[in-house]
Amino acid sequence: MQYSVSPQEIHNSKPNNKVELNRHVLAHDEAFRSTFLESIRDLELRQGYPKVAVRDLVTGPVVDQLFSGAVFTRRLANGLTFDFPYTGRIAREFLLAPENPDHVWEPQTTRLLLHFAQGAQHVVVGGAYFGDHVVPMAHALKDSGGQVHAFEPTPQQHGFLAGNAARNGLSNVKTHCMGLWSVSGVSLKFDGADELASPEEAPEGEEGATPATSVDDYLSKQGIASIQLLMVDVEGGEYRVLQGALNQLRLPAGQAPVVVFETNSRYSDWSRGLENAETCVLLRDLGYQVYSIRDHHANIDLQGAPVELIPADRTYIEGPPHGFNMLAVKDPSVLENPLFKIVYDVSPKLILHKGDARFEPVP
Repeated sequence: MQYSVSPQEIHNSKPNNKVELNRHVLAHDEAFRSTFLESIRDLELRQGYPKVAVRDLVTGPVVDQLFSGAVFTRRLANGLTFDFPYTGRIAREFLLAPENPDHVWEPQTTRLLLHFAQGAQHVVVGGAYFGDHVVPMAHALKDSGGQVHAFEPTPQQHGFLAGNAARNGLSNVKTHCMGLWSVSGVSLKFDGADELASPEEAPEGEEGATPATSVDDYLSKQGIASIQLLMVDVEGGEYRVLQGALNQLRLPAGQAPVVVFETNSRYSDWSRGLENAETCVLLRDLGYQVYSIRDHHANIDLQGAPVELIPADRTYIEGPPHGFNMLAVKDPSVLENPLFKIVYDVSPKLILHKGDARFEPVP
């Protein structure tokens, strides 16, 4: 592991008190960081992580306090390298993963995306972050000529996204520091911070608002007739983004894209069942079958395990407000593959420390 902040940058940031100064110096000391993080990983394993909630309750908050705002570099087993700022859970999980993991975040979603990206000419990603899913997909498409069109509205994360594409030699990533929405010509503002920021239309002329486009308008301007995969992770704006992709979603099976999208009970109404949430209804009315993707919101090695999918109407969704990824396909025969396993009446959240079979892989 490396760090990407120079001594001059540390000096220029001017921590405002002695405690903050000490934290800042520790956070940017490479030798300390490596030793400290290795000790944290060792402690977690000895305490039984991930079957014990030691990271959520003990080590995670400590690491958050120490490293918030610092910049790290990590390498995957296949050689892909990422610079990323410590701004939330995605960064924490990647940072605390074992040396040279095979993914950044959400192992099963990553495997599913790589599967459906195979042979694609065009993939569109809304909410690309620092490239946790974009960079592996672009790497997989590099030799076949496929392109990833990545939209990230946060300037800081977009900078890391573009930098990570460049440092890995991925000229097939087109990055855009803008949002996706139901229409073009509007601007968005965001409620919340970083990976949890929820979009809404901004009043005309509002300072700091981010421009947005629709998927259909963007593809029309690019002269692209169809895409093979659409991923949308925009913290509550998924329905609006899908509304802006209707030309693609209305295409017949075999031409319409596979869709991977996030749903979250904070922003979407699940009270009449997940299958009746507005995103699921929209896609179902367009001929899609919709499934929940069972996954860890973490970095955990699941190579060799099937990607478990739950039909929307058989998904267990009880509990506090939460979110997860979903898959929509028009041709269910594409799931007749050893990679996938259809399961029923379990949670999409794999949380091993709950000690509840509904949150564990199905035997």
